[in-house]
Amino acid sequence: MPIKREENKVTIRPDALKILGSDSTRDATRLCIVAPWSSRCREAAESRLDTINALDGQAPADAGVRDDVAIQAAINAAAARGGGRVYLPARPNCYVLSSPITMTAAAASHLPTVLYGGGAATCIKPGTTMESMVVANGRFFRMEGISLANDSNRATNGVTLTCATSRGNTNNFSVIEKNYFFGFGNAVKNTNCDGWRVSENWFQNSTAWDIWSADNGVNTRVERNYSLGSAGNVLYDKTNHAVEGVYIEGNHFLPTAGKGVVFRSCLSCFVRGNQIDQANDTALTLDGTGAGKAIADIGISDNWLGTKAGASAGRIGLSISGNAVEIRITSTTVNGWSWCGVQMVGGTNSVQNILIAGLRARNNGSGGDTGDICANPGPSGVGPYTVRDSWLLSTAGRSAVELEGAMGVWENNRLAAPPTKSPRSIWRDNYGDDRDIANGRYAPWPAYSPSLSCGSGALGLGVKTTGGYDRQANRVVVRTRVQIPNAKALGSCSGPLFVGLPAAVSTDAIATLSGRENGTSGKMVQGYSQGGAASAVVYAYDQSSVAVPGADIVITGTYEAAP
Repeated sequence: MPIKREENKVTIRPDALKILGSDSTRDATRLCIVAPWSSRCREAAESRLDTINALDGQAPADAGVRDDVAIQAAINAAAARGGGRVYLPARPNCYVLSSPITMTAAAASHLPTVLYGGGAATCIKPGTTMESMVVANGRFFRMEGISLANDSNRATNGVTLTCATSRGNTNNFSVIEKNYFFGFGNAVKNTNCDGWRVSENWFQNSTAWDIWSADNGVNTRVERNYSLGSAGNVLYDKTNHAVEGVYIEGNHFLPTAGKGVVFRSCLSCFVRGNQIDQANDTALTLDGTGAGKAIADIGISDNWLGTKAGASAGRIGLSISGNAVEIRITSTTVNGWSWCGVQMVGGTNSVQNILIAGLRARNNGSGGDTGDICANPGPSGVGPYTVRDSWLLSTAGRSAVELEGAMGVWENNRLAAPPTKSPRSIWRDNYGDDRDIANGRYAPWPAYSPSLSCGSGALGLGVKTTGGYDRQANRVVVRTRVQIPNAKALGSCSGPLFVGLPAAVSTDAIATLSGRENGTSGKMVQGYSQGGAASAVVYAYDQSSVAVPGADIVITGTYEAAP
C-alpha cells in the first residue's frame, strides 16, 4: 500500500481495501467517502478533491470586514488546481462581502469547484450594494450548506449563473443544494446556462422569484426545495435559446405573496409531485402567448395546487394559454380557486391536444361562468381536449364551463354541479350529467317544448306538444309528441304541421324524421327539414294531413345540427 508523507499531510493510496472482521477484499478506487458536511455519498472524483479552508492564514474569524478577499483567494486557488473544495467554517457572525464572490471553471479539468459551509451556522451577507452575492461564470460549480441573508436588501440576486452566449447548450453542470436564501429579489438567477440543478434549498421572502431562469435552462432540475412567503417560486423564460427537458419535482412551495411555477416557454418539461399551496396568485402557469415561445409536450402529475383563503388574486389554479399543445394533466388536485381550478384560453394560437385525467377539483368557482374546468376558445380556439375519470366536486360554481366554440370530450367524470356545455363537445357517461350519481342510471334527455304551426289556418286552444333530445357535438337525436284532442283544439288548421326542432339543421344537411299517428288513423308519419331550417314539415306517409281532431302524433329521428 503506497504511503506518501509530506509536511502536515499523509496520503494513502491503497490498491485494495479489506474490511476488518470480513474476508472480503474490495477495490479501493470504488470507495465512497462521506464528507463531514454532508450525509450523501459524493461521486468518486469529487470525493478525492482537496479541501481549502477559506480562513487559513487570514485575519481572525470574527473580523468580518473583507471576508470576500479570503474566500475569493481560496476559490481561485481551488480552480487553479483543477477543482477543489472551499470550506467556510461556521462562526457566530456572518461572513461579510464587500464585492461578489466569483466562481470560475477549474483549469483543464472536469472536476467541480465546491463552496460549502456548515449549514445554518455558516452565513454570508452583503456589506454593500451589489447585483449578486455569488456569480458562477463557468462549469462544474457546486454550492452547499450556506445561509445567504440579504442584509438591508443590498443584493438583488443571491446566486447568478452565467455562461458563454455564443451557443445554447453549455453543459454547465452546476449544483446549488442545501442552502438557505432570505430576502432576495431573485434567490437564484440563471442568465443563460443549462444542465444545472437546484435542490433541497430553503427559500424565504423572495420579492421577485426564488428561481428565475431568464434564458436556456435546458436539462435542468428544480427538486425537493421548500419556499415560504415569496412573490414567485419558479419562472422559466426564453430570450434566445429554447427551454427543454426541465423537471420541477417534489417541491413544497407556499407562495403566500404571489405565484407558484410559471413557464413562458418549454418543450418536454415535467411538473410532478409538488405541493403548491397557500398561493396568492396562480399556482401553475403555462403561458404560450409570447412570439416564438411555445408550450409543448408537458407532463403534469401528482400535484396539489391550492390557494390562500381570501386571496384577491387567487383565481386560477392551473392556467394554460396561447400556443400550448400536447399537455397531460394527471392525478392532480386543484382546490379553492375563485374563478377556475383549470383554465384553458386560446389566443393568437390555439390550446389543443390536452388530456386531463384523474383530476380532483374542490371548492372552486363563485357562481356564473366559474368552476372546476373552464374552456374559453378566444380568437383561435380551445381543443381538442379530453377530460376523463375526474372528480369535479365544486358546488359554488359549475363543474365545467365551456364557452361557444370549445371542443372537448368529457367521459366517465363525476360532476357535483351542472356544466355549461359547448355544442361542439361530446359528453358521455358522466355521473351527475347523463348518469345518476346514486344508482348509475342514465339521466332522462333534456326536455324542450316544440313550436307548432299549420300549413294554413291556425290551431285553437288545448293543443299539447312535448319533446326531448340528446346532443353530442353536431349530432342531435330528437323525439316529439303532438296531441290535438278535439275540433276546438284543431281550430282552422289544415295541411301539414310544422314542428320545431331543438336545434337548426346544418346548412349542408337534410333531416328526416319518422313516427306514427296513434289517435285516429294509425298511419305512418314522416318529417322532413331542409338545411338551415329550425322546424320539420310533418305529414302522413300518403301525403295526407295529420292535422285532424283526436290526433296523437309521435315522431323521432337523428340529424346533423348547425355547428
